[in-house]
Amino acid sequence: MQDIEISANDFYEVSSGINISNGSNNIRILRNRINSISEGIDISYFTGSLINKGLIANNFIYLPENSYNATGLNLSYVSYLQVFFNTVKIGEGNNNTSSKAFSLTGTISNTDITNNIFCNFGIGYAYYLSSSGSPTQSDYNSLFTAVIT
Repeated sequence: MQDIEISANDFYEVSSGINISNGSNNIRILRNRINSISEGIDISYFTGSLINKGLIANNFIYLPENSYNATGLNLSYVSYLQVFFNTVKIGEGNNNTSSKAFSLTGTISNTDITNNIFCNFGIGYAYYLSSSGSPTQSDYNSLFTAVIT
């Protein structure tokens, strides 16, 4: 797969914002605004390298009030990926206990999660981790959830 850059876009009232699967090499998702029904950014089966790390940075994701299993930023089976300075908000009317502002699932390695804001004003998770492995670094993130599940 060639290098991919998705930057400075507005996605408004879409069911899913940015979805990338089976990627490798350099991926950059920068400065996007996503107003979605159920999913903001979903990256699965991405493998970068020490030289070509993927970057998800400076995105704003808003999932307004709904009853869907909303997921703002989902990473599944990823390596060599950096997630910096993103803001994810799930609206207060979201009544699904499985909703997640940020989610890490599957095998995760060499992944840095730094300086993000993950808010779930509904009844789900702010930061959800269900994977083998863990982020190399997860620091300076602001987390908020209205109800602990």
